[in-house]
Amino acid sequence: MEQRDSAEAAVVADCAQCRGEIYVGDDVRRIDDSGDYVHAGWGRDCAEKYAMERVYDAEGVINDKGAIY
Repeated sequence: MEQRDSAEAAVVADCAQCRGEIYVGDDVRRIDDSGDYVHAGWGRDCAEKYAMERVYDAEGVINDKGAIY
């Protein structure tokens, strides 16, 4: 991951998760169905949070009946 000086880098988008600015040179992930971007670096977990909130509906251990607990 390349370090950047935000005073010199141009803002190119807003993060779909945290709504923070995304600068030229930032590590990002593009969302396939919307074309929006989320931060994928700088110690942020925006990509993971976005996926957990919008892709998955449950998390845990599955039992023999298919229920997740």
